[in-house]
Amino acid sequence: MINTLFKSFLFLLSYLPLFIIFAINNFGNFLFLFFSIFSIFVFVVSSVLFLSAKKNSEEKCIPFEKVESENVRLLDYIFVYILPFISFGGIKELISFLEEFTGNPFDYDRLKEVLHLSNEACRLWN
Repeated sequence: MINTLFKSFLFLLSYLPLFIIFAINNFGNFLFLFFSIFSIFVFVVSSVLFLSAKKNSEEKCIPFEKVESENVRLLDYIFVYILPFISFGGIKELISFLEEFTGNPFDYDRLKEVLHLSNEACRLWN
């Protein structure tokens, strides 16, 4: 039961940035209130679940030596899942900000590949 609950809130937590964007885009109406409360609820419950899981598993920790940077995947995530919901003036300013934030140059070929794969996945799904 707790495992299913943990997985469910982990899934909802992965969409938390999207919920926050929906709340901001709907500022001033009922959807703003709904998405704001829902985002806070998901964050609080997920935090409690993570803290309890950490507390219960402290003696089961496995040491690790190396962590690889996931900044390239972060750019893929932002451009495919978050960017379509944000309205802004210039894409070049956003790309500059993301390059500076992640420390990696933006790869337009990789963007093209990710968008192609996303479109292919949508085509196969339908």
